[in-house]
Amino acid sequence: MGFTDLPLLGQIKGRLSWLDERQRVIAQNVANADTPGYVGRDLN
Repeated sequence: MGFTDLPLLGQIKGRLSWLDERQRVIAQNVANADTPGYVGRDLN
């Protein structure tokens, strides 16, 4: 088993992907904060 095959690295990669997507959603919320009728989103 190589270093890159460790299960922990897969979990970290998944978490970082989720955090990246959440940051994008939050950035959209901030960018549209003054848009009438805009409803903010978040990831679960």
